Amino acid sequence: MPIEAYDLLYLRTRVAEEFGLDESDTTVKARIDKVINDALSDIVLRYPRWPWLRTRLNINVQTKKTGKGNVTQGSSLVDNLSGWASNPAIRDILVGGSSGNSATSGYLVDTVTGNPVSSFTIQPQWLGQGQVAYDLTLVSGWFQLPTDFNSMEELELKDNLGINKIEARPTAHFEKMRLQGFSVPVATRIYVVTQDPLGQDGNLYIGVYPYLETVGALSGYYWRQVPKLVSDSDTPIIPPHQRIVLLRMAEWFMAAHLRLEVERIGFYRARATAALESMQQYYEISEEMASNVPHYEIDYIQGPPGYPRFTD
Repeated sequence: MPIEAYDLLYLRTRVAEEFGLDESDTTVKARIDKVINDALSDIVLRYPRWPWLRTRLNINVQTKKTGKGNVTQGSSLVDNLSGWASNPAIRDILVGGSSGNSATSGYLVDTVTGNPVSSFTIQPQWLGQGQVAYDLTLVSGWFQLPTDFNSMEELELKDNLGINKIEARPTAHFEKMRLQGFSVPVATRIYVVTQDPLGQDGNLYIGVYPYLETVGALSGYYWRQVPKLVSDSDTPIIPPHQRIVLLRMAEWFMAAHLRLEVERIGFYRARATAALESMQQYYEISEEMASNVPHYEIDYIQGPPGYPRFTD
């Protein structure tokens, strides 16, 4: 017997049939869809480390870029570029050019002009002396993360020197090490996950220090965010053979939303809980493991007057 697709259309239809709702009504349809997505979020909030949320990360790292260009003290413009084998790119890091800490912390490339690139601008402004046809070096330090990124589990760098683990650091510590040029062995690099260092988009980026100069790859594992089900054909992130859990949770949530009799809500709750426990057992997730994850109270499950809040 084939496994049901459990896409949004199927889930919505099953919930509507269960409670006699008219899914052709746009208001009712939107309400059912919200209940389904609330149920999906609740499944993940109960244990944000479900194995099916763990995903491989692989980001290619280019070798350092070298070439010549004109720099002017107090200016952000680097122009008259020549001798570049590969184009400078936004969020590359220009190193050197000052006897102060910017030689270590680097200058972040924030705009590029031309193809091939004829000039670029940097943050902060150039602190060193003005130079014509100056030897310049760009390295890698900031990398965009996947849009479904939630949190990092582990990260390592693979290059011609081998495989080295990269340690996570709080933003304040990472910036102190980077900006003040503290010595960090390349075998024990540090990283931070933060918003775009240029503030140009809403994506998350990973910053690595000391900066990367050789061809390689950042690899590891991260935990995904849960995408909402929007289109009829969207399927939940849960593996196909366990998506019945989402249907059972959505039925429970809808029963509470409709403020049905206490006995009926209890029936749907018991059925949903049994399905959830079955999935936990499948992955050998103990109650102790689940309880060690911070719990978030779900305010939208109200239930009839006098009925306990559904927070467990």
